[in-house]
Amino acid sequence: MFFTKAIAGMAGTTLLAGALVFHEGVITVNVREKRADGDHVRFFVPATVVSYGMGLAPEEQIRRATRHAHEYLPVARIALQELAKCPDSVLVEVKDRDEHVLIEKRGGRLLVNVDSRSEEVHVGVPIQTVVSVIKELESSAAREKAAAIVRD
Repeated sequence: MFFTKAIAGMAGTTLLAGALVFHEGVITVNVREKRADGDHVRFFVPATVVSYGMGLAPEEQIRRATRHAHEYLPVARIALQELAKCPDSVLVEVKDRDEHVLIEKRGGRLLVNVDSRSEEVHVGVPIQTVVSVIKELESSAAREKAAAIVRD
């Protein structure tokens, strides 16, 4: 009886931890080289990792990233929040004789697909993950601006 309860408790904890890690969705990357001995790389990363990773990034790198983009961050955030509300659709499609690029919004995700003569690349990112990153960059820019005011 004790063993059964312990197994049930561990299973429940594992499910809860998995749900917490994957609640923001998954970032997918799939790259395949189109040659006989070409590499094929495929990985899945819980989007939550990006949020935690932003907290681990060196503050100077974050400041450098926001220094030139800070005025555009609110526009990007609002645009993505509104895009999340829109129906699924193709946002950009470019075809020429060597490449086909398709960027679309599907199911709360931004999907980027590139098919060229040498490789296929497929990347999927939850829109909310991008919004979270932008919010963190906005906060960093605001802290930097406040620090500059204090220094002056």
